[in-house]
Amino acid sequence: FYYTTLYLNILNQRYKKELHSDIKKEESISEARIPKLILQPLIENAVFHGCSPRLDTSNTILVTAAKVNNSCRIIVQDDGIGISEETLIHLRNKVADMKNIPSNSIGLQNVVLRMYLTYGEDFHIEIDSVPGEGTGITLSFPIYLE
Repeated sequence: FYYTTLYLNILNQRYKKELHSDIKKEESISEARIPKLILQPLIENAVFHGCSPRLDTSNTILVTAAKVNNSCRIIVQDDGIGISEETLIHLRNKVADMKNIPSNSIGLQNVVLRMYLTYGEDFHIEIDSVPGEGTGITLSFPIYLE
């Protein structure tokens, strides 16, 4: 989360402070082992696909992390342009088949494949979006404490 904070600060400078961010993390997952550079591609997608098309207004990226039962749940949300229903269905179908992630979704592909290789069937991803309101990607995986 330290590196995620730094990355969000860099993006905020790049987009002339029109990009706001917040990270909300429960203390209970502070020692959880989370694969390196898992959140950055999701944040980059949120900025590039969700927020940058309308950077004439203020945009927000929210990262929340919490312990749910014995799992870690991390959500990356934006309040950008959202994803059309057709594209959302297509994307959900692609990430449901871990062997057939779309090759044109390199950041998402890397995240899903790395998480699946690390956690197997215990890893879950959800993609939710409302056109004109934003997108959220939820990662759920077991908590392994260091």
